Amino acid sequence: MPIRSACCLGRSGVSTLLTGPALIVVAAFLESPVRELLWTAAALIDVSGPLLVGTGGWRIAPSYFVERHGLVVIIALGEAIVEVGAGAEENLARPAVLGAVVLAVLIAAGLWWSYFGYIRSGAERRLRGAEGQDRARLARDSYSYPHLPLIAGVVFFALGVHEAVAGVDEPLSPLPAPALAGGVALFFAADVGYRWRDHHQLATDRVLAALAAAAVIPLAMFAPALAALAALTVVCALQTG
Repeated sequence: MPIRSACCLGRSGVSTLLTGPALIVVAAFLESPVRELLWTAAALIDVSGPLLVGTGGWRIAPSYFVERHGLVVIIALGEAIVEVGAGAEENLARPAVLGAVVLAVLIAAGLWWSYFGYIRSGAERRLRGAEGQDRARLARDSYSYPHLPLIAGVVFFALGVHEAVAGVDEPLSPLPAPALAGGVALFFAADVGYRWRDHHQLATDRVLAALAAAAVIPLAMFAPALAALAALTVVCALQTG
């Protein structure tokens, strides 16, 4: 979990930190299905550890903590842009493909603005203003957990946007369609959860954006992919701040 990279842990935190990686190392020497079972156990331990063990002994460095999570978001969005280029590589001279590339980049920019526009509004200041266990719990509940679906949303979007740009004239198949629009919806939904836990702010515009993006899934399955990209661009553009 990213939370461990920006804090000092107590003994209980160290135990959950080491157990997951140890299982992954052991799994490297085993065959299926034991290997996959150990991977699953490692993930469950890593994700559930901060809830089951608690945050005792954690010391959070607010500026570093917020910056590290932001960098993970940037990396994920950068990978999505790479997938846009990969999808357009063979047909970049076509006007429709160029238009799809522009729309895809605008969607990624909308996701960037949704996240970093809020970060600039005082996320670090709020984390710095909390003390002791309140700061540790805020770091866990605002960053480590909501950021998992937030990053997953970008990854799903990257999967769908590759196929959308590669086949702008055709509807998307049942996997890329929900990945494209559902990934954007998941990102906005996670952003809502992050803002609520961080500052008890219900971002109604992001709630509406998540619902609108989810509504694009049927469009992506039955209309040309370019239409789905255009609809998602409008969804991102209608954010209020």
